[in-house]
Amino acid sequence: MCGSIPQTKRSRSPNLIVIKTASIFTFIAVMTGAPGAARSTAAFVQHHGRMSKNWRMSRSVARTMTSSSTRGRGASQEDGGSEGPDERVSLAPMMEYTDRHLRFLLRLLSKRMVLYTEMITAPTLYHNEESRDRFLRFNSPAEHPVVLQLGGSDPEQLAEASRLASPYKYNAMNLNCGCPSERVSGKGCFGAALMREPERVAELCTAMSEGSQGKIPVTVKCRIGVDDDDSYEQLARFVETVSGASPVRHFLVHARKAILGGLSPDQNRKVPPLKYPFVYRLSREFPHLRFTLNGGVLSYEDVAEHLREGVHGVMIGRAVVARPFYWSDVDARVFGSADGNPGLTRREVLDRYGAYAQEEEARGGPRMRRLLIKPVHNLFAGEPMGKRFRATLDQALLEPSLDVRQVLERATAVMPAALLEVPPGSAAIPAPEAVRH
Repeated sequence: MCGSIPQTKRSRSPNLIVIKTASIFTFIAVMTGAPGAARSTAAFVQHHGRMSKNWRMSRSVARTMTSSSTRGRGASQEDGGSEGPDERVSLAPMMEYTDRHLRFLLRLLSKRMVLYTEMITAPTLYHNEESRDRFLRFNSPAEHPVVLQLGGSDPEQLAEASRLASPYKYNAMNLNCGCPSERVSGKGCFGAALMREPERVAELCTAMSEGSQGKIPVTVKCRIGVDDDDSYEQLARFVETVSGASPVRHFLVHARKAILGGLSPDQNRKVPPLKYPFVYRLSREFPHLRFTLNGGVLSYEDVAEHLREGVHGVMIGRAVVARPFYWSDVDARVFGSADGNPGLTRREVLDRYGAYAQEEEARGGPRMRRLLIKPVHNLFAGEPMGKRFRATLDQALLEPSLDVRQVLERATAVMPAALLEVPPGSAAIPAPEAVRH
């Protein structure tokens, strides 16, 4: 157990009494819609003390806790609405993958898929305010809808990180309660380790909402359990506690438990069995909340199956990285968009991405080149000559005389026109079984 996180048996502090008592008022407000209950919640919290030593839960956050509990699909993409964007399909936050360059590429393939950032730790922003643009900048407004994932276990730091991120106008902010790595859940004392402390998670999420003055929805990404704390009843208690004492109304659940201290992050994506029924059951038993299912999603058929079971959204991770063009039909097939997908062929995608990459390299220098090439590496995965495309990219990167756009043009030139001109929806080969995590 992380030493900086209060033990559950010792969690009898006035702070937690405030949280739990406030949740009773919140329950009354949600069930009855009574404005008096909302005012009572705000007044109680304001009168009875701090949620942490350096910040106070405000009336605006208390009102957020009693916001509408409908199962709606969300509001506009740019402001996120009170519930955030429509997340029927989203890209999972993945360290060293979901940077702004991959997100720019994917936005050329889909207007509607919700894109998550890599996790940014609250201490990183808290202690580097002057360089926050380096961590928070993204391709606005073209990149919307986009969600910022934060990691941390200190409410003051998370509130400050939220405040610093607010001007960037992310559609939502997400707290990482699912990462099993030793650096995060071990020494870092956050990520999946937080699932053992639902009261603490509620406190952290309230701090995040307070940091944005309640203007940006706060969500939680978690596992179905941790180590031997893996029963459905424990998961339901986590959801009930967090949603009852914070503004969180959306949970993104990786349908595997996390095993801390015994498995690597890669093994934690493969070894623990998937338990989709846990997430389906949450969706049925908490109809006032939204649930997104994550883990093992490879195809449109998988997405359709999970949505039929009643979850509100499906989150996809490495299957998108492994086969990005396969998902270029997602707007039409899942969202039913009247205007369909962006409709770009691979040639058009490479041309537009090349122009973007050239600008980024001019800003950041040659050291950016490999980072900029990485997102397109699998653009022809599963297709004839896909390996030749990747090999040509790697060879061209070794030539210092070529800029990043010329590297892309060199690789594009070796591909047959028939593949370059294929429209979205034609890449029907299922993603390989090896990426089912």
